[in-house]
Amino acid sequence: MKYKLTIAIIVTVLLIGGGIFETIFVEETFSTFGSMVSELAKSEEYDLEEVKSVGKYWEEKADLLEITIPHVQLTEITVTYGELVGAVRNEDYDSASALLLRIQQYVVRIGSLYGFSARNII
Repeated sequence: MKYKLTIAIIVTVLLIGGGIFETIFVEETFSTFGSMVSELAKSEEYDLEEVKSVGKYWEEKADLLEITIPHVQLTEITVTYGELVGAVRNEDYDSASALLLRIQQYVVRIGSLYGFSARNII
């Protein structure tokens, strides 16, 4: 009987620890990516290499985020980011600005949807 209780406690602690880790990872990733996108948006003309480096960060993190967040939502950000790279490559900075704002809204909405908050618990 003691072994069953011990196993139940260990499993419970692992589940709670995993949930806390997931919440911290999601919030940290979206916070960092949001800051990087905001920095890009401050410029009138965007540097293609800088845009690509932020995109590389996103691609690395999106693979891990797919474990906890539906990939359809993450794909929206990835596709929009691809459009952003194309707009910057063609020096269409008006379109690039609009795409950056779209990405910022995705980051805010998805980050708050999957982050820790009272409304997500209730």
